[in-house]
Amino acid sequence: MIAVLGVLQTDEGMRVRDEMLAWLRSLYEVIEVHQCAPGVRYEYPAIALACDMSYKLQEPVLYLHTKGAANTHPVQAVIRRMWRNELGNEAYLQKYLDLLTGGPKIATPIMSPVGKCTWFNAWIINKEAAEILRDHCVPSDERYDYESVARDTDIEVVSPYEPKENKAIFDLTRELSNAH
Repeated sequence: MIAVLGVLQTDEGMRVRDEMLAWLRSLYEVIEVHQCAPGVRYEYPAIALACDMSYKLQEPVLYLHTKGAANTHPVQAVIRRMWRNELGNEAYLQKYLDLLTGGPKIATPIMSPVGKCTWFNAWIINKEAAEILRDHCVPSDERYDYESVARDTDIEVVSPYEPKENKAIFDLTRELSNAH
């Protein structure tokens, strides 16, 4: 399976890239999309490539990035650990792949119950959703647009975990980062 990894070319971004590649390469053929700091195109180049690859190959593609993850705030290490636990583990990865049948879908560890938001932007897209996003996803000056890239589409955002009412998003992230 292919993974498209967006990489911010800062010292921290490259360190995070190396950390992520250590677990990504065991399950994925990784294609890197680099941006020089400050990364003004945000996640668009890597998302566009992930959609294009899924559409052309007619198979699911994982998208994730180092940009926010390269932030030195301690919560970023928790987010990366959650990604590794959920998307770098073959048994857990299969849960996401099983969700991608029956129409255009994006599977993600953490989702919002409204707005089709893929919190922290690590997700797997199927070929039907990729076909839609190839035309729908455009460069934006607002970085949060990429967390709700499926907004205003027929794409369903799904997760093996139901959004938890009255539970802070970071609490759920910590729970998943320590679950396996």
